[in-house]
Amino acid sequence: MTSNTPTDEKHRTDDRKYESLLSIIAHNTGGSKMPIIIRKSTLNLTFCQKRDYQPNDFNTAISKAMERNDIIMQMGSNNHAECALTLSGAKNTNATYPYRECNISEFESMTERERQKKKSNDKIIRWANQHISHIKSDNDHISIINSTQRE
Repeated sequence: MTSNTPTDEKHRTDDRKYESLLSIIAHNTGGSKMPIIIRKSTLNLTFCQKRDYQPNDFNTAISKAMERNDIIMQMGSNNHAECALTLSGAKNTNATYPYRECNISEFESMTERERQKKKSNDKIIRWANQHISHIKSDNDHISIINSTQRE
């Protein structure tokens, strides 16, 4: 029989907060009518309201997600920080892949806007291209399944 130490409990609590953060991003981005990114301020507000988490909990969870490369952050329009799930972040949520129903042109537009900047962010370009590839391969896979089922 193992006993739970305060350290074990803190790790479990931190993991729950981290998972909540990824889940909030997944449920508030992607889809056919949702943005592919979420403002950090909106994410913070939603996160803190979820289970009475504190701002420090948000900072810990977002730092953990950044360290694990599960989210990407950029400065968007009007100097607002914006967050989105990376492929690994999307796989680490309990939700389905949030960008499955997205129009690839949204990612292509983001890539093009980023390339036009004087100081483009290569991470954003790679992030968008990874999702474009994933969506295309997922769509190809679905097409193959659908054609097999019709035969």
